[in-house]
Amino acid sequence: MRLVESQIRALTFLSVHCKCSRRTTGSLAAANAFLLAVPATRNSVLLPLLGVAYDVTIVYHQWLGWAMAALTSAHFAVTWAQWPTGDPAATLLITPQYLYGFTAWIIVLVTAAVAVPWVRRRHFNFFQRLHYTFLAVFTLLSLHATAYVAAYDARRACWYPS
Repeated sequence: MRLVESQIRALTFLSVHCKCSRRTTGSLAAANAFLLAVPATRNSVLLPLLGVAYDVTIVYHQWLGWAMAALTSAHFAVTWAQWPTGDPAATLLITPQYLYGFTAWIIVLVTAAVAVPWVRRRHFNFFQRLHYTFLAVFTLLSLHATAYVAAYDARRACWYPS
């Protein structure tokens, strides 16, 4: 019970005192997702052009991975805290755009949990295979984002008729 109360207080703090919005944290998470994929490839054309060794890019990949996990979690927390009305859990499971984002967030969290160094060392093959879920994450994130872009364009069309 105390855990739930502390989570509610934390979410209330985010919604009242945090100036960040759902769109801001989502955009930052998407930008990090794009940058996360760049240093992960061993035979990238960019590595020789930039003169950077693969071992160095893996460190950047790890940092960006942790940043993406933190930003997607912040995006979820801010979205939950700034929910307009009704039950967010029920709407989350019914509305496809929220379900896409929630599923992608769960996959990111599982990948981050397996990326903890002592888990990664003990179960490296699982860790390596789990990274191929980035295809599902990018697909789900594009579906999640396109729903918002379409809604934004529809609102904008109402204000600025052609």
